[in-house]
Amino acid sequence: MSAEEIRGNCPLCESYGMFRELSFTENLADLGGFVGGFFSGKAAKHASVLANSSSDSREFPNYKCDNCGGKVMQCSRCKEIIPYAHDGTSHTCGTRRR
Repeated sequence: MSAEEIRGNCPLCESYGMFRELSFTENLADLGGFVGGFFSGKAAKHASVLANSSSDSREFPNYKCDNCGGKVMQCSRCKEIIPYAHDGTSHTCGTRRR
């Protein structure tokens, strides 16, 4: 298993499996939607998200579930695999569903 792959429980399909890191192109497609939303009248919301994320030291690498194809991220602090979002500021470490 390389750094570009992780194993864990998928929060989308609820199965244990392998996740591969999203490619630059796949991440760029998501960034395009984020930037598009920023310029289409949602600037205040996105500006606050950017401000919040700048003070958060956690990273959220993006992965794709091999079982369901869903996009997820992994918190660098608690290692929890969570559904994909443009950033991880809404994630609270230590509140994993059981």
